[in-house]
Amino acid sequence: MNSRLVIFVLLLFTGINHVIYSQIYFSKRYDFLQNATASYSQDIITENFGYILLAEAVPDYQAYRHFGFIILDTMGNRISSDIVFEDSLIGLTTGYPGSFIKTSDNAGFSMVGFAYNYVTGGRWDRGMLWRFDNTLDTLWTKTFSDDTPHDTSFLFRNFRELPDKGYIIVGSHGLVNGSAPIRINLHRVDSLGQLIWRKYYGSGNTHFLPFDVSPTSDGGYVIGAGAYPSNGSSSQDNDPILIKTDSIGNQEWLRYLGNPVCREDYSMIDLANDGNIICGTTYSDSCWGSGEYYNKINIVKIDNSNTIIWDKKYGFHKHKIRFNKIRVLENGDIVAIGSYYYSNDYTWNEIGWILKTDSAGNELWYREYLLLTAMLSMNILYNVVPTQDNGYIACGSVWPYPPDTGTQDSWVLKVDSLGCEAPDQCWVGQEEIWVKTFTPDKPFIFYPNPATVKLTIEFHINQEGTEIELFNLTGQPMRTTRIPPNKDILELDVGQLPKGLYILKVTLPGKRPMMEKVVVE
Repeated sequence: MNSRLVIFVLLLFTGINHVIYSQIYFSKRYDFLQNATASYSQDIITENFGYILLAEAVPDYQAYRHFGFIILDTMGNRISSDIVFEDSLIGLTTGYPGSFIKTSDNAGFSMVGFAYNYVTGGRWDRGMLWRFDNTLDTLWTKTFSDDTPHDTSFLFRNFRELPDKGYIIVGSHGLVNGSAPIRINLHRVDSLGQLIWRKYYGSGNTHFLPFDVSPTSDGGYVIGAGAYPSNGSSSQDNDPILIKTDSIGNQEWLRYLGNPVCREDYSMIDLANDGNIICGTTYSDSCWGSGEYYNKINIVKIDNSNTIIWDKKYGFHKHKIRFNKIRVLENGDIVAIGSYYYSNDYTWNEIGWILKTDSAGNELWYREYLLLTAMLSMNILYNVVPTQDNGYIACGSVWPYPPDTGTQDSWVLKVDSLGCEAPDQCWVGQEEIWVKTFTPDKPFIFYPNPATVKLTIEFHINQEGTEIELFNLTGQPMRTTRIPPNKDILELDVGQLPKGLYILKVTLPGKRPMMEKVVVE
């Protein structure tokens, strides 16, 4: 049975009803072409049968790049042969995290990237839009290029599907010979990939590189990008930027973010449930020569008129934090992902991280992840999406250094709703910060999590009293009590409980019970 037929059968038998799974955890690496070729993954999509992992690879240093799909079950096991797209005359590559999506009508998938080949004087790139059916067969492709003599390259980097089933696509362009600064382009196309309009952004002696794009609540668009000096004047001049446009791509404003005297790279974006813009980037508070810097995770909420609503920074500064994707969840919470360099006096390795906040940007949890542990090994996470068991699936790449073995591989990490890798494995470190936040939908907080001796439940207002229950995973009540009216804080003794994962149930009068996961260590 071929790969696409396997996918069709899986969709046929699982596409009608959602399957409810018990909590699943795994952390695995995948050689895309299964021939010890370097590969990585920046996008993953959840399906009822499991996951579709987008992967890229270069067969060897002389060959052109391939992309394709690894089909996984809910435990992370391959369930068909990999699907490979390749061309012996051109290279095929995908965009940044978020450039492979499932269409809103569940009629297949879309992807942007670019095709390239080497020509006299440089490399000629053409923007590409792919449309696939539910079995990942190609329905059509569209190529976007310059006119003859083809001296300009177009690289598509990211996109979003729009309500009319068309797309807004952000990309970069520059001369094939590399003799001019790189600029940003924005393409508006219809549902068949036909160009409606194209606009350009950027000026001066600066490279403007796009990373993300989103429609805005006023009918316009916002681009997440980075600005980099093209004359090599300073390795600390890199800045994240936002560009806001109207509905036909006319620039309305440009905002620089970050520390103007230190280095940050770029911004990623999404739309908050209230229609404002959520921007994920980093903020450097320490920098020195040769492009070295320490920075913090930075999330900014900004409205369509360029007014910052809030600007929050997380944890202690770390060496070269990468911010690779930000996503607003259905309930308004925010999840972000990336990596950073862990350094000691002698060497370093790269560690992946995931941060979750509430809709106001207040930290809910922060975790760090390693698949390879040797110094100089790299563990990079590019994208994260929610899963049907209320956890998260993340993808990226691992690069081994001895004594770690193998080649550069794609990496997939499945965690639960708290970001834990297993019920008894939940990273907690001094870099976690925690802010008390009460909302009408959630008027209580609980801490610490994981807990060792005491679990504290704290309310902003508790006028009528509240029922508190703590269950183990089999549903057995382990602690049951009540906070009396007008008392704000209760401490539960959990020191004698077995280590593991528990469910905290909070019932306010006249409201639906609220459930939260608690780890006891």
